[in-house]
Amino acid sequence: MTPDELLEITPDLLARAILHRRERLAQAIPEQLDARQEELDIAVPLTRTAKENRDGFDKQINEILDNCLQSQNKASLLFSSMCEFIEDAVAEESKKEFLSLMQIYKESNENNHQQRIVLDQMKDLTTETFNQFSGKNSSDEQFESHHNDTLNEISASILSHEELLPLQDAKEKFSNTYLENEAMRRRADSRTALLSQALDYSERGIEHWQQLIDKGLDRLLVNAKRVREGEYSTPAISKMNKTKASQNNKGGEI
Repeated sequence: MTPDELLEITPDLLARAILHRRERLAQAIPEQLDARQEELDIAVPLTRTAKENRDGFDKQINEILDNCLQSQNKASLLFSSMCEFIEDAVAEESKKEFLSLMQIYKESNENNHQQRIVLDQMKDLTTETFNQFSGKNSSDEQFESHHNDTLNEISASILSHEELLPLQDAKEKFSNTYLENEAMRRRADSRTALLSQALDYSERGIEHWQQLIDKGLDRLLVNAKRVREGEYSTPAISKMNKTKASQNNKGGEI
C-alpha cells in the first residue's frame, strides 16, 4: 500500500478493519481454548492418580524401613547381651563396632545397596564375635541363643530389603509418571489461562471499537482540528498544566 493509498483510508474504515480483526480472533480462540481445556481435563486425573500411586509406595517403603530399624534395634540389644559373656575389653570393642555399623546404615538413607552391605557386615561381626568366645570357653546355651536371635533379627532386615527393591523401582516409575503428567497439567493450565485472557481482551476490544463506530469518530478528530486552528493539543495543555502546578509548588515552599 502506497502512502497516498494509506492517507485515503478513513478513520471509520480503519476502525472497522480493527473491529473485524478482533472478531476473527474472538472466533478462533474458543476452539483453541476447548482443546487446551480438554488437555487439562485429561492431565488432572492422570496427575492425581500418579501422585496417589507414588505416595502409596512411599507409605509401604516407610513401613518396611521402620521394620528394618526395629529389627536392628532388637539385634543391637541382643548383641550387647551376647557381649556380656566376653571379657570387657573385647566386648566393648565389639559393641562400638556394631553401633558404628548401625550409624552407617542410618546415614546411608535410601541407598539400598549400601545398607545391604552394612547388614551383611553386622551378620559377619555377630558370627565372628560368637566364634571368638566359643573357641576359648565351653558352650553356653544362653550365649548361643543370643547369637542366633541376633542373626535372625539381622536376617529379617535383609529380607525386608529384598522387598524394598521392587517397591523402590515402582516408586521411581510412578514418580517419573507424576512429573510428566504434572508438567502437562501445568502447561495446559497456563495455556488455558492465557487463552481465557486473550478471549476476554478481544471481547472487550470488540465492544470498545463497536461503540466508537456507533457513536462516530468525529469526536476523535477534535484534537487535530484544534491544533489546525492554532490551539494547543490536549497533551500539550496537560504538560503546561503540570509545569504550572510544579512551579506553584516550588513557590509555596519558598
